[in-house]
Amino acid sequence: FPGFPIEQGFELLAHVWARVNPDEPPDNANKSDLPSQSAVVLTHDVDTAEGFPWVQRTAKIELAHGLPSVWHVVGRGDPPDYAVLDWLVERGCTIGLHGYNHDNKLAFLPADQIRRRLDACRPLIKRYDIQCFRSPSWFRSDTLFDVVKDYVTVDYSRLDTDRSCPGGIGGCLWTKPFTLGGLTHVPTTIPFEDPLYWGHDAEQLVNFWRPKIDWLRGCGGGIVVNTHPEPQFSGNARMLRAYDQLLDVLAS
Repeated sequence: FPGFPIEQGFELLAHVWARVNPDEPPDNANKSDLPSQSAVVLTHDVDTAEGFPWVQRTAKIELAHGLPSVWHVVGRGDPPDYAVLDWLVERGCTIGLHGYNHDNKLAFLPADQIRRRLDACRPLIKRYDIQCFRSPSWFRSDTLFDVVKDYVTVDYSRLDTDRSCPGGIGGCLWTKPFTLGGLTHVPTTIPFEDPLYWGHDAEQLVNFWRPKIDWLRGCGGGIVVNTHPEPQFSGNARMLRAYDQLLDVLAS
């Protein structure tokens, strides 16, 4: 527990609750948070400068499917490629914050040090009117979320069922947006690259995720995809072909 890639226990509990109390959504959820159809959100994390050469190539594939995306970038690590970020915004994509740098310390710092790091990112936040955040390597803490809510309104740092975070197996067990502590959390449900860590090939990824996509559609969960444009992840021709196939499925 939890199961991966699908953990349906809490979704089943919410379904039973909805049948028994049709006019009373669960705590912290609004009726608008419980869609009858699944929303598709494409997200990316640019961890290093090595990822920027692949950003436009990835976004062009998405835009050809009519699907803009969210790009989380570090504020003060490797310098962002502002020309690439401007290009994304001009085409309807969204820029988010991926922490101060990618040293994976942010979630474990005292609140004042987290705040100092995020204050140093304010030029980037202001330039792109950043409203969303994902913590590096999925590391999370209550202290981090308590500070982050003063800078953004939406967090993408949670997964519904998590075998990705170096901090250990877990997840929030929920596939729809929810509000907690003044911050809207949008769980990531399709960490597209993760099966590569467990021996799957790029050509197997779409078939690996198809049952989860069908299940998310069935329960009205969000289809929130995550990739990284670095060459060791999705920044290569083989992975882009697989990603294009995933977008064919989602666009249809």
